[in-house]
Amino acid sequence: MGSSSKILLFLFSPAGRVRRLWFAVTFMLGVAFIFVVQTVVAGISNVDAMLEIVRNALPLAAGYVLGVASARRLHDAGWSGWLVAPAAIPLLYTIAGSLFGQPVQDLNHIVPVFVIGNWISGLWLLLCIALCFVPGNKGANRYGPDPRRPESAADQF
Repeated sequence: MGSSSKILLFLFSPAGRVRRLWFAVTFMLGVAFIFVVQTVVAGISNVDAMLEIVRNALPLAAGYVLGVASARRLHDAGWSGWLVAPAAIPLLYTIAGSLFGQPVQDLNHIVPVFVIGNWISGLWLLLCIALCFVPGNKGANRYGPDPRRPESAADQF
């Protein structure tokens, strides 16, 4: 498998395990990417429909990559990657605001999802920070071989 295939597999497939360092780097780059995109688009006063799509699609893609990395890191600790699933609630809330053409804050009177979404986002952020420090299982577990001691050095990048 080529190195570009390995990188794509690392970014988009939740299968397997990942080391703390790779998770921390992915997490920091993903959060920085979302921040930069949102800041740049917020600084543009005349936002057309295409820019609105970019503003919503790029952070969603980065959020997916962060979710995949979180699932792989949870696998390294021996836990299910599905523990990341509630982090999608704030993303769904943002998508709903975009689809209905309303700012997210205007949807607060419909459902208290904004408050719940903020709590879940905060908990996910704390989980991601904790995953940067929690050591993984030593040796192979049900999610794959130990990424610190792979059977073959060619399987890691």
